[in-house]
Amino acid sequence: MNWIFPINNGGQFHGIGDSGIDLFKGDPIKGLTREICQNSIDARTNDKIAVRVEFKSFEVDIEKLPQSNHLLEYYKQAYKFCEEQKFEKATKYFERTIPILEQSKIQMLRISDFNTSGLIGADVAAKNFTSPWFRLVRSVGSSDKSEGSIGAFGSGKQACFSCSDIQTVFYSTLDMYGVTAYQGVSKLICFMDDEENLHSDIGYYSEENSMPIYEQFDIDESFKRNEPGTDVYITSFKSSNMEWKKELIVAVLDGFFYAVKEGHLIVEVDDVLIDSAHISNLIMTYKDDISDKTFDYYQILTDSDCAKRNFSYIEENDVEIRMLMKQDLHRRIAIIRFPGMKVFDKGNISATVPFAGVCIIKGKKISKLLGGLENIQHNAWEISRYRDEPEIQADAESKMKKIYGDIKKLFNELKGQDTEGEIDPEIGDCIPDPMSEKEETQETINDEVSVITDRKSALVKPSGNIEVSDDDGGIEMDDDESKGGTSGGLGIHTGKGHITPEPNPGSGLGEKFGRTSDPNPPAENLKTKKKAKRISASIRYIAEDIEAGKYEVYITSKADIEAGQILIFMAAETDKYKADIRSAKVNGTNLKIAENAIKDIKLSKNVKTTFHVEFDYSDICSLEVEVYEY
Repeated sequence: MNWIFPINNGGQFHGIGDSGIDLFKGDPIKGLTREICQNSIDARTNDKIAVRVEFKSFEVDIEKLPQSNHLLEYYKQAYKFCEEQKFEKATKYFERTIPILEQSKIQMLRISDFNTSGLIGADVAAKNFTSPWFRLVRSVGSSDKSEGSIGAFGSGKQACFSCSDIQTVFYSTLDMYGVTAYQGVSKLICFMDDEENLHSDIGYYSEENSMPIYEQFDIDESFKRNEPGTDVYITSFKSSNMEWKKELIVAVLDGFFYAVKEGHLIVEVDDVLIDSAHISNLIMTYKDDISDKTFDYYQILTDSDCAKRNFSYIEENDVEIRMLMKQDLHRRIAIIRFPGMKVFDKGNISATVPFAGVCIIKGKKISKLLGGLENIQHNAWEISRYRDEPEIQADAESKMKKIYGDIKKLFNELKGQDTEGEIDPEIGDCIPDPMSEKEETQETINDEVSVITDRKSALVKPSGNIEVSDDDGGIEMDDDESKGGTSGGLGIHTGKGHITPEPNPGSGLGEKFGRTSDPNPPAENLKTKKKAKRISASIRYIAEDIEAGKYEVYITSKADIEAGQILIFMAAETDKYKADIRSAKVNGTNLKIAENAIKDIKLSKNVKTTFHVEFDYSDICSLEVEVYEY
């Protein structure tokens, strides 16, 4: 038994960057939680007993890590090769990771599941390339799940590696047939040894020919498996962030609140138990950390006043929709697919009428069909996923549209039943649902604008002066770079703000998006004020990339502007709201921004200028744009 990085002479060269691992690096704990829990539920053996998943952290002496010195030697060989080849990124990676293997202790995270089948196929790993064992441990990008299983790409396993400082994971199992096995996997870079042999980027701690070791992995002295299931050991777990426990708990609550509440899933995070008996208290305990949508969804699941409808698409009552109209709800529907993971939040139902709901896809057949639409992260439906199977694609698209239609019908039914005046008047409820992989380009001409005061410091600093190429009126503009003013009233939504494409919208407008009742905040909140006048301009905009919240805004000023700013709003029928700008560019150069303002601009008369603007907003929206000169 030893570490083996197979000879790869003549094969493809793989660098240090792994697209599968990088996919989860933005939010590794969330990715890990979703992938692990979904895979464990997929392997459930008894529908009447909850799947239990344990996340346990511990520290061990480096000597207990199998052949750690041998692994370190491979790291050093790879490092030497990268230095010689001047692979800057890879060299820095090894400069950071080699010291980890030279320390006396190493941090581990054990993830274990119960009431599951375990990793079947370790005993036939040499010849069966379709078994769960081979697909998880030895293959890349392959999966053959069915019958409502959520994972379908074989890429989710990379989430474990994204949580390892040294991209090393051990898999251990006792399967339902009594087979015990374990194997280590480490991901480096293709490298050449001193004898000029090119080695593969993936190495295995294994028997000869990368075969599994037929015994239990026993690095955790406090744990011994006595029943079928799978254990995953993340080596050098990225736990320096002491918030990892909270992040993991929050990820479970956000992604699996339905599965937990219904008794399908139990999760233990060190000493915290997440099950049906404790989830209500945990929802309240972590109210400020979980998504505000999750809080609303859970209330709907427990509120006796919510409307509940069952629909039959393939099998009887295979889809359930629950909905509640109530002030301060966030206007989204959670799409939850068998066996209980939330896939995405559906919007584009109503712009202003407060409501929320859950759509639970319970049937295995329709879950399998719609599961084929999910992207790799399992957080959106994309029709193009069935591009090679046009008949199935048409069926899936038809079912998806029908679900969206039934959601809208229930919404209209409940809105018509409102007799107590608790619901806002219908405003902008006709925003269409996108039914394809990519939104059609939206182009809008806008004339009406009004006044608002910018109040926050710049989020993106300009790299220099930008030369960017209709009723006068004066307003006072805040020139403060440190203090904010007052928002003055009721905001659209108190979410955290996140850009995602429909049908996977984010959290909506942030809490700072308030109605502006006072365009000029109190003078005591401002350092200085600049007098500004409104400049006439021709304004057009196009939704460039709704997935990223990106718009192209075309401005042709009717006058030269030496120093000015652009204010952007999101418009409803009776009001408008500050559009929180993440970034703004002209010709690839970052512009100075502050909340909904693009600042310190220069415009040339009658010259059309294209601004590339990214907003912190989740839906298709109508914009209002104003141009001012100081």
